[in-house]
Amino acid sequence: NYSYLGMNEFLNPVTNAMDPINAPRHKMGMKLQYNSRRYPITGSLNARYVDGFKWSSGIYFGDIKPYTLFDIHLGYKVNDYLKANLSVTNLLNHMHTEIVGGPSIGRVMLLRLQTTFWYFQIRLHSLAIHLLRGFIFSYKLIFSLRIGFENKINK
Repeated sequence: NYSYLGMNEFLNPVTNAMDPINAPRHKMGMKLQYNSRRYPITGSLNARYVDGFKWSSGIYFGDIKPYTLFDIHLGYKVNDYLKANLSVTNLLNHMHTEIVGGPSIGRVMLLRLQTTFWYFQIRLHSLAIHLLRGFIFSYKLIFSLRIGFENKINK
């Protein structure tokens, strides 16, 4: 994908000066994805390019340098109830900033285990509906009692 922003600054009506819009003129991204038909594995390689741009927000102002990042995502389905995913963002550990005043960002690794319990989810959903019905009934009862009590006081 590619995006192009036709302007990179605007006229600030308060200061009557041109301020940056804090966004790059050019951004690009691509993704190569693999889903095995035979084995329970998935993988993808993502690449992102962000053009340099001017940044201004409060006391923070300056230039954001252009950067290119690569990410990798691997997935493994252990069984019908358990999946494991490993994501490595900024695979090459390119230190960069995305906002002036913010930290330099390097590689980030995330291991996620995802589980599904259909019976447990259905039971929780059913319990939530029962609790919600009980709450609505209690609210209506309290509201009715309060109106009745206030009517007796006002008479």
